[in-house]
Amino acid sequence: MGIVFRQSAKNAIVTVCGAVLGAVVIWLSTKYTTKQQLGFTRNMTNYAISLSQMLMLGVNSTLCVYIYRYAEQELKRKALIALSFIVPGIAVTVFTIVIFLIKPWLLHHFQPEDIPFMNRYFTWLPVYTALFIYTTLLEQYLGTQFKVAISAFMREVLLRIASILLIVLYGFGYISFDVLFIGSVLIYFLPLVIFLWLAFRLEQFGLSLQFKSFPRSEYKEMIHFSWYHFLLSMVFLFMVYMDSLLLPFYDHKGFVALAVYSIAVYLSSLLQIPYRSVTPASFAVLAKAFADNDI
Repeated sequence: MGIVFRQSAKNAIVTVCGAVLGAVVIWLSTKYTTKQQLGFTRNMTNYAISLSQMLMLGVNSTLCVYIYRYAEQELKRKALIALSFIVPGIAVTVFTIVIFLIKPWLLHHFQPEDIPFMNRYFTWLPVYTALFIYTTLLEQYLGTQFKVAISAFMREVLLRIASILLIVLYGFGYISFDVLFIGSVLIYFLPLVIFLWLAFRLEQFGLSLQFKSFPRSEYKEMIHFSWYHFLLSMVFLFMVYMDSLLLPFYDHKGFVALAVYSIAVYLSSLLQIPYRSVTPASFAVLAKAFADNDI
């Protein structure tokens, strides 16, 4: 269990630093952006996070658990990794087509003063979602290889420093709100590239299209596993994000109300720091122990 304590301790330090930087991001946002702009950016982030959890279809959990089962079977291991990237990619593609078909109906549910924001930046939602998906998949894969602290540093510290820089540039008039929002989306390419680089440095990482290496029985087992983990993630997702997702629809102040509410939600999320510090490292160890039948 030594690795759990070491990784958890490092993760705790990074998470606390991230919480401080997150508070700075919120303070600067309230100082330099309007409530409507802040509410809009939080709304898009909430949508991207929620949709990424949905469109992964539970394969992220399957990857984290089954990677240990195929640790000594190179062909199956690499095919599993490839499937874990391809399935969400197909889901994002289908999702993109659907939301553009229903775009007028969807935007109609927002408050009239908020519709121009959604209409102007609607195209970026699938991009934002896809970046969250593949960043999460790579981060969780690195977690299975006990690289928890590194990935947490990218998420909690590096991204927030980049966000602070963008907000300061906007506050001093060097960039427009267009650049601020689009930059806030595109900065997720930074951890994505770094995670890919770290993954390819590992001997265990690789991709294979030899999907026939899995017999039908194993496909059936993995589909069942992914399906039930998808349902579980939906339960937690609705518990955490349902209020924030519905607030712009049903509160007459729209994004303005969400801006105020998101600050309160962030403050309450600080209570989750111990959980966020321990879970990634312990989950990897427990998943490996389960695969090894080490009760």
